[in-house]
Amino acid sequence: MKIAVMSDFHLGYNEDSFTQAREALEKASAFDLIIICGDLFDSRNPNQETIYEAVKMLAETKKKLKPLKITQGDAEFQNVPIVIPGTHERKSKGMPNIIQILHESGLLVNTHAVKTRVENLSIQGMAGVPDDLSTQALNAMNFEPEKNLFNIFLLHQTIKNIEEPSSDFQDGISTSDLPKNFDLYCNGHIHHHFIFKNILIPGSTVVTQMKKVETNSKGFYVYDTESKKAEFQEIKTRKLYVSEISLENTSVKEIKEKIEDEIAKTPASIPLPMLRIIVNATLKEKEDLDFKIKTSKVLLTVEKNITSSTLKDKINQLRSMDYKNNRQKSIEMVGKKFDKGDELFEALEKGEMEKAAALL
Repeated sequence: MKIAVMSDFHLGYNEDSFTQAREALEKASAFDLIIICGDLFDSRNPNQETIYEAVKMLAETKKKLKPLKITQGDAEFQNVPIVIPGTHERKSKGMPNIIQILHESGLLVNTHAVKTRVENLSIQGMAGVPDDLSTQALNAMNFEPEKNLFNIFLLHQTIKNIEEPSSDFQDGISTSDLPKNFDLYCNGHIHHHFIFKNILIPGSTVVTQMKKVETNSKGFYVYDTESKKAEFQEIKTRKLYVSEISLENTSVKEIKEKIEDEIAKTPASIPLPMLRIIVNATLKEKEDLDFKIKTSKVLLTVEKNITSSTLKDKINQLRSMDYKNNRQKSIEMVGKKFDKGDELFEALEKGEMEKAAALL
């Protein structure tokens, strides 16, 4: 059996979320079964327009999928994706989430904490929970594979020890916490795609985090249960570019010129590409940082980490306590000379640079 494994549509995040999820489902309909590992929706309370688009998409998918019987106990379903709720769909205890509602409508199968059978497959899963409760939740549910079946486990969590170059996860579960002896694990929540041993991480179908790792392709995996191999299927997406500018002793004019250079270097494409520019700079003198860049070539986001050289020098002096005559002084001694020390450090801690500059 060939299974399309996808995740994190984040429907309602923006228009791209609908366009790209629709393409993913259309391509996936050519295979035997569709699995979605959480966060179909971006909000736990999606608006009516988002629900309407989701229902249309799922209804169209149901028409296109090959005839395939899916069972949960005595309940039977036909030709629908198998899904778990993600962290974005989590609701208060006792309140139905949008995935449960769509399950009752017959447009998908919710396999959270339930065994779902499809021919010789047994599929189980756990909805997304807060990272600090994930190990406890897995242990409490005590998931076990079924004998003589191909067992798949779905989850929507951070996995902190997956050996992947861009991984910087510090919280969440470890691979050793996963239920033992399943043939395949499929995990959502992480927005870039890769494979770690028998764990498939399909990534999101839409850019939401604007991280450099999200400049990679989007799509889904197709897993073949006979060959036990997975192949990534790319979908068309709005391109994302991320660049960084570092300048010392500069001016707002030079910063704007560098940003415009980055815009000019960005390849043209349809739809308009996204460009995130991170600016790390120190100014020669204090200037207004509320500058705008007009462009019709890209969807631009500028992250400004900018301070004045004077303020930077004074912060460095405070850090080294080298206030006078290049001699080391204690905080107590500095406090006698500078009676606004507590207020200054509080402003620096909060990142309120303008307030800190005024105190110096």
